[in-house]
Amino acid sequence: TMQNYFETSFIDFNAPLYKNKEEELFDDIFCSNPTKEWSSLTTASSAESTNYNNQYEAKFTELSNEFLIQDKITEKEGATQAANCYKFCEYLANQVTLQLDDYQYCQQLTASFNDVFKGIIYFAGGEITNLKFFHVYPLNVISSLWTENKEALSARRFSNSEAFSEAEWNSFFAPQELVKKLDRITSNYKDMDYFIRFKDAVAKELAISTYKRLLISCHATIINSILMSRAFKDQQITTEIPNLKDFVMIARECWLFKHYNQKRGKFALQCCKACDVCTSSLLPTDFLEKLQKSYQNYETISKFNHEMDILDSQSLSREATTKRFNFWTQTLWN
Repeated sequence: TMQNYFETSFIDFNAPLYKNKEEELFDDIFCSNPTKEWSSLTTASSAESTNYNNQYEAKFTELSNEFLIQDKITEKEGATQAANCYKFCEYLANQVTLQLDDYQYCQQLTASFNDVFKGIIYFAGGEITNLKFFHVYPLNVISSLWTENKEALSARRFSNSEAFSEAEWNSFFAPQELVKKLDRITSNYKDMDYFIRFKDAVAKELAISTYKRLLISCHATIINSILMSRAFKDQQITTEIPNLKDFVMIARECWLFKHYNQKRGKFALQCCKACDVCTSSLLPTDFLEKLQKSYQNYETISKFNHEMDILDSQSLSREATTKRFNFWTQTLWN
């Protein structure tokens, strides 16, 4: 069982936590030109999402009371829609646990991860001193991450909060926040000294900075495989979360979160054009163009994932897992 696979007592996740200045993550392995599989994927940066043109203001103020009454949603309907964000995260947390209980899948993903990282170790003049710990460490860390996520969701269930905050969402999905979260969970990867010998501090810094990126790629591989290959085939979850596609898009492009009306289940300007989200000063003037590009990115990812599902059905799951891991490494870090 996966419990045995994750028996790594050398990892002391209960050790006192401390913070280090976040390291810059610029490694040559991630700077290669993307292949055609992911070259069309782009993401609007958060910085681009902060401009607003007052051209909308006049339009908003002209909305009639009749329109606002027709478009009004009940408090109960709004609360139900807002709860979908929580349901989405809860579903994903449970599915990640199940995925990490699949021994064959974990072996394949770990092999894809470590095949890349071994090259970095040798390039930096390092040496693997404990192969077992080397193999189980990455998914052990991700398992600990989602154990913490599940605990946070459980605590939230008993709170009075309805809508998710942007900070909460980013703690689950934004790469920059995940890097910080994993730094804390692993106490800045101190246990890597148990299974890798580095020739000097510079080599260690290079290896760990690369390892952080690969972990985020590994994390994206897991959650996107679940969402694209499993969630949309689950009639119960698609019924409970009719706006599932929106959340999948926002998980990939977290900048969209602030522009999504959770109570209505719609993006800004697709909503009512009068709510706080639609009239936000953070709304880019070209938001609809950026949103259209996000839809295109989603379709590209969906098409790629369908091709990988075909490989899985042909008993080529190792090849599919490797392709998925490489896809997300290139997509996230190029």
